[in-house]
Amino acid sequence: MRATTALAAVCMWLVGATPHLVVAQDIRSGVDQLASQIEQGAKPGKQLRLAVADFPNLQGVTCELGRFISSRLTTRLAQSPKFVLLERQRLGQLLSELKFSMTDLADPSKAKQLGRMAGVDAMVVGALTDLGNKVEIDARLTEIDTTTMLFAASISVVKDVTVAAMLERGCAGAVASVPGEGSSVNAVSRDGYLFQPVGCRLGEPKFMAPALVCTVRITNTHSTERSVTFYLGSCGPPSTALVDNGGNTYPLSSAGTVGTENCQKTIRLPSQLPVNLEFYPWGIPAERFSGATHFNVLLGIRGYRDTLVLRDLKMVR
Repeated sequence: MRATTALAAVCMWLVGATPHLVVAQDIRSGVDQLASQIEQGAKPGKQLRLAVADFPNLQGVTCELGRFISSRLTTRLAQSPKFVLLERQRLGQLLSELKFSMTDLADPSKAKQLGRMAGVDAMVVGALTDLGNKVEIDARLTEIDTTTMLFAASISVVKDVTVAAMLERGCAGAVASVPGEGSSVNAVSRDGYLFQPVGCRLGEPKFMAPALVCTVRITNTHSTERSVTFYLGSCGPPSTALVDNGGNTYPLSSAGTVGTENCQKTIRLPSQLPVNLEFYPWGIPAERFSGATHFNVLLGIRGYRDTLVLRDLKMVR
């Protein structure tokens, strides 16, 4: 009898704990559950005027999935008497006026500036994490005036074919600058790779050193290690090249610090770990780059029909 009672008590404790567990589910049900958690976590009383930001990935890049989550959360939360929601179109207009991006709203000072301009009390911000067979969605309800986090919720959804495609489509985002290495604001996301322009510099004045070195940062945003191969020199098309602000084009004959085979360079990329790759043209004197202020990098990648363009790598002198 005592054993039965004890077992019943344990079962009741487990049942009571299950709502706090993260359960993988389809994307619509997952976002609906997230909205329910936010509604339950909000204190009763005064209606909160609320805005919902897009959900970027851990590299700060927002894709179709992050915008879908924001849109559905806005719709679901608007159905609650606890909230009055700011329309996404109006939020976009205010961001444009302030010259902010959606990812800027993770900065409490910028969120406060927008919140006061929009007349909202709190904001929902969050992020996505690709965990291989599922995607984790984290959300925070933050009060504008005090920047206090009022509530946090987390759910995971199954990474089915639809979710996987939405993780790749319509990606855009700004990546913070790297001090001393030029601007890195024109990131490009494609096929689960994030390409970030870092900057260019003149090479060391010594024998066999390249006259110019340009650095690109590449992140494999998938959950497993993958490889990417670049076409160099006369390989391709498409082939990898630099274009300076004067319109001059310089084919690239080397990449990284390891030799190439058959004018191709293959780079192994671990999951979620940024890797810097250096490109440099050989046989061109440094004087050719004396008037250059910035470059575009045209990346010729095996499997792509067209070059991938990274814009505005600043020359660091």
